[in-house]
Amino acid sequence: MSDGLLADAGHIAKASGLAARIDLESLPLSPGGAAWLSGQPDRAAALVQLATGGDDYEVIAAVAPEDVEAYARAAGMRVTVVGRLTDGQGVDARLDGQALSLDRLGYRHG
Repeated sequence: MSDGLLADAGHIAKASGLAARIDLESLPLSPGGAAWLSGQPDRAAALVQLATGGDDYEVIAAVAPEDVEAYARAAGMRVTVVGRLTDGQGVDARLDGQALSLDRLGYRHG
């Protein structure tokens, strides 16, 4: 179960002692997610909603940049780079290089 891409990236970053930078324009979307996005008046807000919702599922993993192609071959699946781990802490969501303000990273339990 996903709490949303940004929340899950935050869990990985925190466990790694790093920060996560996610480039929202790189998100792989299902046909339904892409169709929904195309009908939204505010692209940035819609991408944040998709990245915090947890309803359009993909697997997130941290892989060294030099190992991405080998990982994809070994896993037998397409891999999309959506961001990177960097020094620091927290999650930085960007759209076309511009940082976005976030009210939340994903679903909060309880």
